[in-house]
Amino acid sequence: MQIFGAKRKLHLVLTLVPCLIFLAAAAFVLKLDAMSILYLAVLTVLFTYFCANLGLMLGLCFPNLKWTNETMAVKQGMAVIIALFGSWVVILALGALYAFVLRNVMSPETYMRILIALFLVASIGLNAWLMGPGKKRFAEL
Repeated sequence: MQIFGAKRKLHLVLTLVPCLIFLAAAAFVLKLDAMSILYLAVLTVLFTYFCANLGLMLGLCFPNLKWTNETMAVKQGMAVIIALFGSWVVILALGALYAFVLRNVMSPETYMRILIALFLVASIGLNAWLMGPGKKRFAEL
C-alpha cells in the first residue's frame, strides 16, 4: 500500500496543483460565486483522485513488463493509453451530457453535486479494489 500511496501522491502533486491554479483563474475570469468555486474545487480534487486510482488499477490489470527502457514501460503501455484517453472521454461525455441534455433540466450546481457523489463512489470503489484484489495482483507481478 506504500507503493500505491507514493504513486497516488505523485499523480496528485503533478496534476492537482495545475488544475487548482487553472480553476482559480477560471473562477476569476468567469466571476463565479463562492459556492460554484467550492463545488468545482471538490469536483476537481475528486476527479484527480479518481484518475490516480484508475491509473493504478489499469497498471495492475495491463502491466507492461516487457520493455527495454523506462520510457516504453511508462509511455507505451495499454494502461497508459486507456487511462489517458479514458479520462478525456469521461470529461467530454459528462460535459456533453449536461450541455446537450441536462442544461434545461437542472442547475450547474445540482449537476456538480451529482458528479461529486459519482466520483466519490467511484473513487471509494477503486480504492477498495486496490486494497483487496489489487494488492494481491501487485504481489503476483
